Amino acid sequence: MGLRKRIIGAIVLVGLAVIFLPMLLGHRATTSISIGELTTRPAHPDVKFAQESDFQSASPKVQAMQSPTTAVSTTTVMPSAPTAPTVDTKPLATGWMIQLGSFSNQTNAAQLVKQLQAQQYPAFQQTLQRDGNTLYRVMVGPETNQQTAATMLKAINSKFELQGKVTPYQPLQQYGGNT
Repeated sequence: MGLRKRIIGAIVLVGLAVIFLPMLLGHRATTSISIGELTTRPAHPDVKFAQESDFQSASPKVQAMQSPTTAVSTTTVMPSAPTAPTVDTKPLATGWMIQLGSFSNQTNAAQLVKQLQAQQYPAFQQTLQRDGNTLYRVMVGPETNQQTAATMLKAINSKFELQGKVTPYQPLQQYGGNT
């Protein structure tokens, strides 16, 4: 019985040595692959380039070329006559503006613009005519993201005790760039 335990113990120790000695000594198992196996190239297909005469026809051509190794199909299509692009004349909202107020007194509007610019807000003043009266609108922006404009509006409303609103930025309709 004692000899049997010693043989089993020796087998276990040899098995552990086979597993752990290569890890401890830093040896890695390598597999040898011949370079010839890795560099085998596939056969090149025979390719025929379109000739100038192929473009003279108005109908599409499909040619299938066969080679012993691969099959390649080519399609030659004549481009259609250019069409005039369609233009949408409606201006698109390209961003968002913050309207902070409309003033009948230009000095008050200019003062608010200066205060906003001092706080690094992109503020400007716009002059507009409404019902025979001149109004001076104070705007901030434009911003490309509506959420960014809304966050900026909350900060401005709390700092300056204003009740502004976020409006679409439409440069061709509403904002003439008056400062």
